[in-house]
Amino acid sequence: MAKPAKKSGGGGLLLLVVLVLAAVAYTRTGGADTGGGETVKPAEGEFTSGFGARWGTNHYGIDIAAPQGTPIRAVADATVIEAGPATGFGLWMRLRHDDGTVTVYGHMHTITRPEGARVSAGEQIATVGQRGQSTGPHLHFEVWPDGQRARRIDPKPWLAARGIDL
Repeated sequence: MAKPAKKSGGGGLLLLVVLVLAAVAYTRTGGADTGGGETVKPAEGEFTSGFGARWGTNHYGIDIAAPQGTPIRAVADATVIEAGPATGFGLWMRLRHDDGTVTVYGHMHTITRPEGARVSAGEQIATVGQRGQSTGPHLHFEVWPDGQRARRIDPKPWLAARGIDL
């Protein structure tokens, strides 16, 4: 007489759920590319201008329009390496992240974290403004791999690779 088949008890489904959750967590944190830290959107608002040629010159970042005073947040854990006046930006802030990447935030109304401060992903570092060469209140955001200004890259796919869609 044949033995009845054993029931698996749903272990396969549980394994599938665990794998999906691990994949989502890996994508959200940026996996190995960010040293395992969380990545967040730098500001809530409307994506208004991309990276590349604009008005006869190069635009080395992206712009997110938002009302003046909207919180600007650190995209990942970092140290504030510069915060204050900057030509063209009015006020800017540069953050060095744990993997060496530098992110740049410009046209701020106020700066809420000082140079040398350690900041966490999602922590408010400034507020949206329209200082410097600006057509209205917005955040100008740049990404400098390895902290090298000459190697600036398009922030939109950099953010998308870390689970942030604009």
